Amino acid sequence: MWLTSDVPEPLSGTVTLAVVDLTDGEVVHRETIDVSLDAQASEPLETIELDDLPVDRDSVMLRAEYEGDDVESYPAFAFFADYKALSLPEAELDVRIDGAAVTLASDDAALFVELDVGTLPGAFSDNYFHLAPGEERTVRFDSDDDRRPAVVESEIQDELSVRHLRETY
Repeated sequence: MWLTSDVPEPLSGTVTLAVVDLTDGEVVHRETIDVSLDAQASEPLETIELDDLPVDRDSVMLRAEYEGDDVESYPAFAFFADYKALSLPEAELDVRIDGAAVTLASDDAALFVELDVGTLPGAFSDNYFHLAPGEERTVRFDSDDDRRPAVVESEIQDELSVRHLRETY
C-alpha cells in the first residue's frame, strides 16, 4: 500500500489500516502507522502478505484512513481477490434524502455505489464509492441551475436510483 499526497504542504499524521470482513464488518486485523510525507509525494506505506491474512482473502477488504493536519481525506480500499471472486453480501442500502444531501448506509459492504438521477441537471459530490459494513456516507447533489432546495429534493426523491456491484449479477 502506498501513501500519496497531492497537496503543496508536507503531511504528518497517522494511517489506520483495518482488514474488515465484508459481511459483518468485524475487524480481523488493525494497525496504526505514524506517517510523514513531503509535499506532493508518494511513498510505500505497508506490505500485507496474502499468506498472513487471518481469513479467506475473498471475504475481506482493506480499509485505510489518514488522519492528521487539516487536509480533506477519503478512505482508501484494497481487495485481496478479483471483484468477481469476492464473497459479496446482498447489501440493502438505507437511503435518506434531506434537501440536496443524500445519506447512504449499509450493514454489509457495498462496492461501487452508484447514484443516478436520470436527466436532472447536475452532479453528486461523490459517486462510485465503497461503503464498509456499518459505514455511512453523505453526498450532495449540485444542481446545474438555480432551483430551490425544496424543488431539488423533490426531484431527487422522484428520480434517484441507487445500485452497487452485488446488484449487477
